[in-house]
Amino acid sequence: MTAKILKVVGFKKSGKTSLIEALSEEMVKRGFKVAALKTTSHDHEFDRPGTDTWRFRRAGCESAILVSPDEFVCHARGIDKKRRMKIYGVLYEDVDLLLMEGTGDFEAPMIECVGSSGEAGHAEDEKLLAVVSDSEENFTHKRFKAESISEIADFVIEKLQIKKAGSSPA
Repeated sequence: MTAKILKVVGFKKSGKTSLIEALSEEMVKRGFKVAALKTTSHDHEFDRPGTDTWRFRRAGCESAILVSPDEFVCHARGIDKKRRMKIYGVLYEDVDLLLMEGTGDFEAPMIECVGSSGEAGHAEDEKLLAVVSDSEENFTHKRFKAESISEIADFVIEKLQIKKAGSSPA
């Protein structure tokens, strides 16, 4: 996988999704190919009862994939980390930046969103690069305000040494 990975972490309702959305828009505007991956520690039923893919899996299929001319969705259970990593490698091989919400499978640099409580949960993590918070708390890492998307993008490009796909190394 060629994508640089940035984890966006923080407590629930701290601004993780909003940051990924705004940072994605900014990076795409700058010509980068961006993907997002959301991880959760909760079990979910992603398929809807009664759909064809749900019926296929209920009948015993390991996975069921729905494909249209422009998209696909895969419903699968029991995919261990090794198999997920292979899938990620294919999905993200032509991406410049993978923004990952949550801690998930990858060891990667992080930005932590700190909500109005001012509480940071990853301050001691050596992979933490910066904090996004509107609080005036004294953080030990670089702090950005949530609306400073352009500055955050500059910081991420520099820290992760992101190059546009197809560009030659510096």
